[in-house]
Amino acid sequence: MENLAKKKNINVIQEEKPVEKKVSKPLSVDESEYLIREKIIFLHAKKNITMRELSEEIGISQPNLSRFYNQKTKRLSGVAKEKLSRWYKRQVIIDKK
Repeated sequence: MENLAKKKNINVIQEEKPVEKKVSKPLSVDESEYLIREKIIFLHAKKNITMRELSEEIGISQPNLSRFYNQKTKRLSGVAKEKLSRWYKRQVIIDKK
């Protein structure tokens, strides 16, 4: 057992690669609404979650969510936009787990 070859430690200096910072620009309103709408479509169609359940989870009324989903809204209130945005951020975190 004592005759086993010992591994030599060789110190190798590795050149450090420069760290590239990923600069992400904020999404436009249209892009963020598109992403949120796609997530709602996915959950509604693929996961069989009703609009009523989604509206309760998001915290906006079911008619408001339905109009947003069907692109019938002329403009969303600031509160509704904020709730949709917070809900989407939570979904992204959940998906990463």
